[in-house]
Amino acid sequence: MVDEKDFAVTGVIDWEGACTAPWELIAFPDFLTAMPVSFDLPQRYDRDGQPFDEELRETWRERGEYIEMVKSAELKDSLLSACLSSDRNQAIAYSYGAYTSVGKLGFYDRVMIELEMQGVRHCAGLTTNHSTKG
Repeated sequence: MVDEKDFAVTGVIDWEGACTAPWELIAFPDFLTAMPVSFDLPQRYDRDGQPFDEELRETWRERGEYIEMVKSAELKDSLLSACLSSDRNQAIAYSYGAYTSVGKLGFYDRVMIELEMQGVRHCAGLTTNHSTKG
């Protein structure tokens, strides 16, 4: 990045490894959309991270079934099912969709904090996956 006033270099953006991908690669179909836990109110979930709302529990169960269907259709790789199984990817997909398509008011920093914490847990070998719990 260059400062327009004095042309001083103020930063460098490293695009190595960056890519574009179809939206469908990280997001469930609209009928299986669910708000990420990090975006929702904590009191809506029990100590195990399961929602109290029966409809949301059903959506999580259906998402798990959808992932299994995708896995059975994948031939050479498991990229789509891996993306759909990732809480991190689903939080990003939901946040992006909520912000760009419906302009949903929210605290997007909560999602980013959760993603950072998941990154720490993932590095420590402690992964969670709420989207397939039933």
